[in-house]
Amino acid sequence: MTLEQTIPLMISKDFKERGIAEYFQIKIRTQQNREFIRKWKANELPFNPCNPLEQSEMQLKAMELYEYTLKERLKTVLGIKTDEEFKQVEALFANE
Repeated sequence: MTLEQTIPLMISKDFKERGIAEYFQIKIRTQQNREFIRKWKANELPFNPCNPLEQSEMQLKAMELYEYTLKERLKTVLGIKTDEEFKQVEALFANE
């Protein structure tokens, strides 16, 4: 799923769908930030970031915690008991 593909869920009247969109958005952005940091450490960026690496790493930790929190909240809202069940639901939406 891409950020653009989350738009229909984000504007849904169903709060569960909006929650799913929010989860996918932070998941995508977290993956992008993780890759950015990896490239930074490997000197593979086409530019020199103006902020310290530690700030981006702190941001990533906050994003990971937010992603985890949204996942746990969605599991509660959707009545999902296990991570395996959540992965199945996640796969359904990721393939839409």
